[in-house]
Amino acid sequence: MGDENGNGNGTGAGNGNGTDDGNGGSGSEFPERDIEIVAPADPGGSIDLYARLVAGHLADHLPNDVNVTVSNVAGAAARVGADEVYQAEPDGYTLCLGHLEAHTTGQILYDPMYELTEFTHLGQIGATPRSWFGNADATDEYDSWDALVEGMTNGELLFATQGAGATGHIIGIVAGDLTGDYSADDLDFVHYSGTGEMTAPLIRGDQHVGAATHSTTEDIIEDEDDIGFYFIMGESDEWTTAAEFGMPSDAAETLGDQFTTPYGLYAPPDTPDDVTEILRDSLYDTLQDDAVHADAEEQNLPIEPVHGDEFQDFVGEFYEGWLEYEDVMADAVD
Repeated sequence: MGDENGNGNGTGAGNGNGTDDGNGGSGSEFPERDIEIVAPADPGGSIDLYARLVAGHLADHLPNDVNVTVSNVAGAAARVGADEVYQAEPDGYTLCLGHLEAHTTGQILYDPMYELTEFTHLGQIGATPRSWFGNADATDEYDSWDALVEGMTNGELLFATQGAGATGHIIGIVAGDLTGDYSADDLDFVHYSGTGEMTAPLIRGDQHVGAATHSTTEDIIEDEDDIGFYFIMGESDEWTTAAEFGMPSDAAETLGDQFTTPYGLYAPPDTPDDVTEILRDSLYDTLQDDAVHADAEEQNLPIEPVHGDEFQDFVGEFYEGWLEYEDVMADAVD
């Protein structure tokens, strides 16, 4: 993208490189072979679904006729796949379907190989808020934030998470920190491995409260009778919001802003400018496609495209926002 791209993406490493550095060749020739999207998670979750949605349509908007494939590289809460792409040849042929929350918290807490802001960010695909919900049998009486806090802090309600240090774990702690209503030590956590494992026993009544990505839990919870309460950390015309449930409005707004989960597409650092431009424009065009929106709606995947130029800067701001909770997160996984 020439000087405009190189100078406009201050948080991204290498977007100012020339096009004849031997890494990717001329943009006019790209792509010359198939492109792989690494989904750093097991099949079936939102990361995998977004990856396959993009892969199924991106080829139609690239300048040359190639295939776009998906490989699942799960492990360490999405860090293994991100590390693989971060170290890949920066030629535009190996990309990562990014879960910005997981990759942000992963970098802050666990010191992976990747540096989130150094990826070449190609654009946001969608974003989905977090939800809190509880089992109907256990939580009928907890119909407000104050009642829920009382139940969580007096030992009546267990808090199920997708794993120690997972976003569902952290949001439970940060909510207490922002509202001043409780501390991490006041809650009884039960850690599972992933959203599916966490939500199934929670709905059965084994555990009582949890927080997860709305687009995922909305699919898992097929019947409103399964749940005693359900509220969204953000704005919604369809579902009860955190503020409507009684959470203090300032805390609800902050949590809604910080815990809305963006999904994006990353390329390795130092991807040449001309290749970056092709991928960014092709992704953005893909996300305007009516066929993509139809497929996304069928899978309950929100589509909120942001072009890569803007998204590169947003990632840096998003990461800085999470650093405010570094101490809280570190305490959570000790």
